[in-house]
Amino acid sequence: MNQDILDQHFHEEENRIVVINEAAKEKRFVNYIIDRILFMGVLYGMGYLLSLIGSEAIINWLIGVDLLTDILVSNLLYIIFYTAQEYFLDGKTIGKYLTRTRVLCRSRRGQPPTFLQYLGRSAARVIPFNTLSFLGDRGWHDSLSDTIVIDEASSQNYLSLDK
Repeated sequence: MNQDILDQHFHEEENRIVVINEAAKEKRFVNYIIDRILFMGVLYGMGYLLSLIGSEAIINWLIGVDLLTDILVSNLLYIIFYTAQEYFLDGKTIGKYLTRTRVLCRSRRGQPPTFLQYLGRSAARVIPFNTLSFLGDRGWHDSLSDTIVIDEASSQNYLSLDK
């Protein structure tokens, strides 16, 4: 587990010290597996609901959709799935909740990313071979969006005793 302190600094306006530790790759992998299973469940659930309430035309379209349309629609839903979770759940997905990790802005340590950074992270996830980019130091969806995933259990937010 990576316990290196990535940042430790004093926030004068809030009178606190922040210590941020990056999440280990093993936790990030677990996040990926949990979120991927959940996404597939959502897709299958949507398909099932459409088959129950949809017209025959919708069902025939779903059955006969071509590969390119399938890829485009699946990627769009994937981007929406991740962006919505991270934005509305304060930098977390279901996988990140279970592993106690969170997304933060890298250049503004300790601050949440903007909506556009969440959207950028999610869009970068559909880049072919993004998953393999984690064989290096940082994944593309982190580096391209200027974000970092922290381990909440080992990161700390201390109140200063000076004031």
